Amino acid sequence: MGKDYYKILGVNKSATQEEIKKAFRTKAHQYHPDKKGGDEAKFKEINEAYQVLGDVKKRSQYDQFGSAFENAQGSGGFQGFDGFRDFSGFANGFSSQGGIDMDDLGDIFGGIGDIFGFGGGGRKRRSIRGADIQTLLTIEFEEAVFGVEKNVQLNKTIKCDHCHGNMAEPGSKIETCKVCNGTGRTTRVQRTILGNMQVQTTCENCDGEGKTYSQKCKKCRGMGVIQDAVSLKIKIPAGIDNGETIRLSGQGEAGEKGAQAGDLYIKIRVNHSRRFVRDGYDI
Repeated sequence: MGKDYYKILGVNKSATQEEIKKAFRTKAHQYHPDKKGGDEAKFKEINEAYQVLGDVKKRSQYDQFGSAFENAQGSGGFQGFDGFRDFSGFANGFSSQGGIDMDDLGDIFGGIGDIFGFGGGGRKRRSIRGADIQTLLTIEFEEAVFGVEKNVQLNKTIKCDHCHGNMAEPGSKIETCKVCNGTGRTTRVQRTILGNMQVQTTCENCDGEGKTYSQKCKKCRGMGVIQDAVSLKIKIPAGIDNGETIRLSGQGEAGEKGAQAGDLYIKIRVNHSRRFVRDGYDI
């Protein structure tokens, strides 16, 4: 049975994104492994739940697919702001909105096939993509007209600077998992009313990674990511309008265990000018 991410965070299915974020912070603080009485397994479970529910698109997919979502996670990004514009020509790290990812379809149907032993034989479990981040940036009217560079301060998960995201303590021994032989999956024969069937499941010894460590990273507790405050310099293009949104690909929350990072969405608010009024592209 799949995990109930809402129950893990202690929120209702109708909870707002802000309520989910607040619940995550409370739970993460309560169960942090570095605290007395902390629970590392519970902390990881809470973080996994937030990686899904904290992302608008992945939350929608989870609500739609339910328990099948763990095998149906794709690599798309949040696309929920109105007035979205992609400024890939104005700043590094910008990218256009993607179309259908064939891997998404493969994961959805592969998850069903795995139950009967014919879906994707030996695929490692896909790590959860980092959550997207949404933030608001206010600029002056003149800055919107001529363009400007702004620094944005964020508190987000980033790749662990101690293990560089590989989850192992520097100098520790990394080996191929001896239980699954590096596939991240184990196979067993299960007797059913239809006869004997092969069932593939995530390897419990390596948690689907296909490798084991003699010692997990002490700083990130083997998660590959840490929380940190970062500053990003954002180039706002000339002519941007109030309410438009800029996307910075890969500048959202870092994904656990080497997974792809989420995207950063910056919604622009332009202050009114006492001297000028904008009419489309005219002033």
